Amino acid sequence: YPQGLAGDEIPLSAQIVSVVDCYDALRSKRSYKESYSAETSLQMILDGACGAFSPMMLDALCACVGKLEEVRKTFGD
Repeated sequence: YPQGLAGDEIPLSAQIVSVVDCYDALRSKRSYKESYSAETSLQMILDGACGAFSPMMLDALCACVGKLEEVRKTFGD
């Protein structure tokens, strides 16, 4: 992380953006990959396949994944 920050030193806002950006990247089709399902994307993050996130961020993501999917449907991929 920039400035050598780690763990809880990383601002909460940056932690939130990081985990949501990771989820969105997995859910989005790219020129080099197809999109993953919501379930697969969430499981990949929970399994640590996409880096390490704090337990608080993982809990928040689990609690909000339904809302994220609603937003994706509203605004598209």
